[in-house]
Amino acid sequence: MKKVVLIGIVSVLILLLTTPVSLAVEHLTSEDFKETLPTINPKKDYYREGEKVEIEYLIEPASEGDAKKLDERYYSFMSELDGSEIKAIVTLVSGAAINHPKPGDVVEDGLLEIKIEDTVDGIYQIKVSVSGTIPEIDGRYEEVKALYFDITDADDDALPPVVLKVYDLNEFNEDIQALKDEINKLSSVVASLEDEGYDVTDVSSLLSKAQTNLTLAEEYLKSDDYKNSDSKLDAVETQIEEINTSINQMKADAIYNSLKSTLEDISSTLEDIDLYLGQVASKVNIETYTTLKADYNDLQDEYNDLDTKIGNIKSNYLDQGKYATAYSKLKEYEDDVINLNNQTASLLENVKAVLFGKPSEGGFDILGILKEYALYIGVAVLGIAIIAVAIMAFRRRGGRWDELR
Repeated sequence: MKKVVLIGIVSVLILLLTTPVSLAVEHLTSEDFKETLPTINPKKDYYREGEKVEIEYLIEPASEGDAKKLDERYYSFMSELDGSEIKAIVTLVSGAAINHPKPGDVVEDGLLEIKIEDTVDGIYQIKVSVSGTIPEIDGRYEEVKALYFDITDADDDALPPVVLKVYDLNEFNEDIQALKDEINKLSSVVASLEDEGYDVTDVSSLLSKAQTNLTLAEEYLKSDDYKNSDSKLDAVETQIEEINTSINQMKADAIYNSLKSTLEDISSTLEDIDLYLGQVASKVNIETYTTLKADYNDLQDEYNDLDTKIGNIKSNYLDQGKYATAYSKLKEYEDDVINLNNQTASLLENVKAVLFGKPSEGGFDILGILKEYALYIGVAVLGIAIIAVAIMAFRRRGGRWDELR
C-alpha cells in the first residue's frame, strides 16, 4: 500500500516538474493600467484617405504595486494604418530599457508582438509608437483602429484602442443623392398603391421619417459632422429597406389572396360541373359524355397542380418573409389561374347546354325550362282546356234557359 502511495506522489512530482510554467500569472483588466491619452499628430476630428499619421501611446501600471503584474506575458501591438511601422520601448522599474522590435519578436504588416519575461521588479512603462497612412475605406464613413492591443491573459478592453474617424466626402454626396432618388421613387409607388386601395398608413409614416432623417444628414454634413451624418443616413437606409419590405409584403399578400379567391371559385365551378355530369350521363350518347368528362378531368388536374404550387409558394416564401420572391413567383401563375377560371366557366356552360339546351340570347334557358317542367306544363294546359270546355257548355245551357223563359 505504501509502495502504491509513493508511486503516486512521484508521478505527481514528475508531472509538475515536466509541465512548462505559463506566462501571465495574473489576469489583467483596465484597472491595472493608468488612464492614458495618446499623442496623435496631426490631431484632427476627422481624417481622409492618404493622410500620414504618427501616434505615441504610453502604457503604465496603475500603481507601483501593479508594476509586477504587467510582466511575464505577450503583448501584441496592431494597426490598420497602411504601411504602418510599430515600435515599442519597454522600461523596467530597475531603469533598464529594451527597444523593440528585436530578434525574437514577431514583426508582420500591421503587427508587432513582443514577449516580456520575468523582470523581478516589474515594468515602469511601455511606450508604443506607430506611424502610417490613413487607408482607403469601404463607404462614406469608417472608424479605423490606428493602434490596438492583444495582451496575454487580459481583458479585450484592458487598454483602449486609438480610433481615427475617416470619411469620404464623394461617397457622402453620392449616397445622399441616391437616397433622395429612392425616396422620390417610393413616394410615387406609395401614392399608386393608395390609389389602388391599399392601406399605406404605416409606409407613409416611415417615408416621412426617412425624409426627415435625410434632411438632418445633409445638415450634419454641411457642418462637417460626418459621424452624425453617417448615423442619420444609416437610419434612412434602414427605413427605406423597411418600406420596400412592407410594399413587397402588401403586393405579395394581395396577389396571393386574389389567386386563392379565384382558385376557390374554380373549385366551386368544378363541383357544379361534376354534379351536372352525373345527370348528363343518362341523357346523352356515350361519346359526348366521355368528351365532357375528359375535359373536366383535365381541368381538375390543372386546378390541383396550381393549387399545390401556389400553396408551396406561400409556405416557402410568403410565410418566410421573402415577399419580393413570393410576389414574382405568384405573378408567374396569375395568367394560368385566370385562364383556368375561364375554361372551367366555359365547360360549365357547355355541360348545362347539353343538359338543358342552348340558352337564349336573353340569357333564359327556355328549352331547358320546358324540358324540366314538361309534366307540370302539360297538366296546366289540360286543366285550362277542361275549364274552357266547361265554360262554353255552361254558356250554351244558359242560352237555352233564356229561350224557354
